[in-house]
This record gives sequence, C-alpha cells and structure tokens, in this order.
Amino acid sequence: MRKISNDMEEMCGILDLYMYEDLNYRMNTEFNIIKSQHEKTMLDMNKMIQSIIGSMQYSKELIEDNYSYSIKEDHLLHECTQLNKKVRILLNENRRLLVEQAGHKCPVGKKRGSLMRPARTSVSQVPRNSRCDHEIPQISDPDGSLHF
Repeated sequence: MRKISNDMEEMCGILDLYMYEDLNYRMNTEFNIIKSQHEKTMLDMNKMIQSIIGSMQYSKELIEDNYSYSIKEDHLLHECTQLNKKVRILLNENRRLLVEQAGHKCPVGKKRGSLMRPARTSVSQVPRNSRCDHEIPQISDPDGSLHF
C-alpha cells in the first residue's frame, strides 16, 4: 500500500506540476495577447489624437483665413461704396456739363417749316423738350431719386 500511496503522491505531484505549468503557460499566452491588443488600442488612440490635433490646426487656419477674407471684404465694400459715390458725383457733373453744352449749342426756338419763334421768347416759356433736338440722359441714384 505504501508503494501505491507513494505512486499516488508522485502522480499528484506530476499532475500539480503539469497543471501549474499549463496554467502558467496559458496565463502568459493570454497576457501577451491582451498586452498586444492593449498596445494596438493605444496606437489607435494616439493616431486618433494626432488626427484630432491636425483637424483642430486646420480649423484654426481656416478661421484665420476666413477672418482675413472678412477684413478684405469689409475693405473692398467700403472702397466700392466710395467709388459708387464718386461715380454718382461724376455722372451728376457730366449731366450738368451736358445741360450747359446743350444750352450753348441749341437755339432758343426750333425751326418749324421756314418760320422761327420770335427771339423775345424766354427760356422759361419754351417747353422743356423743345429746347434741343437731342435728349439729355437722366441719372438716378440707387434710391430712385433723379438728378438733373
């Protein structure tokens, strides 16, 4: 019986050793797998963080560009308004000069057949459209008011 008992103890020791080594091997293997998955996850997270940082930097650049274009647009709108005012002034001056020029070139009266109006007719008595044979353009502002 002693021999059986010794054999049994020896078998239990071998079995314990085998189970311990198998458990240790499985734990090491599983640990390595988990460690590899963790490293992959951390690399993916670092890539995501770098991507977010890059996107934020790009967004910052776009915001700066947008601000720059906004300033340029404001400047150009101001310049455009000034140019529109200057054009309106020049058009009014041109209109005034055309009126003066038309007044110097056209006679006070129109020819009707071979007869002319008497020279004593004043400008205020001559209808507006009968002063000259050509029309003078009328210039209007964007608000619709006419300038003569």
